[in-house]
Amino acid sequence: MNKLSASSAKELIAIEGGQTKGDPCNAFGHHGFNGVEQEVVTQIVNWVIAH
Repeated sequence: MNKLSASSAKELIAIEGGQTKGDPCNAFGHHGFNGVEQEVVTQIVNWVIAH
């Protein structure tokens, strides 16, 4: 986060849970937010609206 010094708005939002199926970097792995899509989208939308 310290590397984002030029940004006035920064926040780390952690989401727990989800499911991994297959390659972790594909759509059905944790990097694809499998099983927590709605929570991730809601958090992103709320953050964008607030900033």
